[in-house]
Amino acid sequence: MKDKILIVFLIFLSHSVFSQKMPEDYLNEGNELFGNKNFKEALGNYEYIINNYPESSVYPFALYNSAVSYEKINQTDRAIKIYEQIISTSFDDNLLKSTNSIMENPYANFSFNSCIDLANIYYGREDFDEALNYYIFADTADLFTSFCGNAVAEMNIYLKEKIAKCYLKTGEKKRAIKVLTKEIFNDLFASNEDVVNLLMKI
Repeated sequence: MKDKILIVFLIFLSHSVFSQKMPEDYLNEGNELFGNKNFKEALGNYEYIINNYPESSVYPFALYNSAVSYEKINQTDRAIKIYEQIISTSFDDNLLKSTNSIMENPYANFSFNSCIDLANIYYGREDFDEALNYYIFADTADLFTSFCGNAVAEMNIYLKEKIAKCYLKTGEKKRAIKVLTKEIFNDLFASNEDVVNLLMKI
């Protein structure tokens, strides 16, 4: 569903070309490199912030983005450790990131996104029990934050579909049906077409 880095929303103070580079500068450079698919180079910038500016306001963004970068270069074990670290750390999920559209959710959702990323990694590895644990965790503990009811509804339906698919993969067909059935009429703020189609297929 998503594989975006988090781009922090900051108000910059102007500084001369001779001033020292700030953590925000390294983050911006890393994000630009990532956008150009230079994932290893981007990772270097993120790790520089992680190692040298642990108290910076952009530290959680650098940490999360480093995990996404590790995924991109197929070092998922390292990505897993970072996502787990984020979940166990009390970062403010309501920190603002920059958005390209007024329709895009502006909140960072560090823990929630890390849960989803972990679940997707384990699902890809066909470790459906572990994937299920993280999808449920995202759906119950690390809840999605958004100003938009439509976005919340869309994410809820997405999660229910993922949870149901995990139940199907682990042979728990009745539990999958139960999860999906609750979403049949929940289409006021987001389309539940995929949920309905999956239920009909079962």
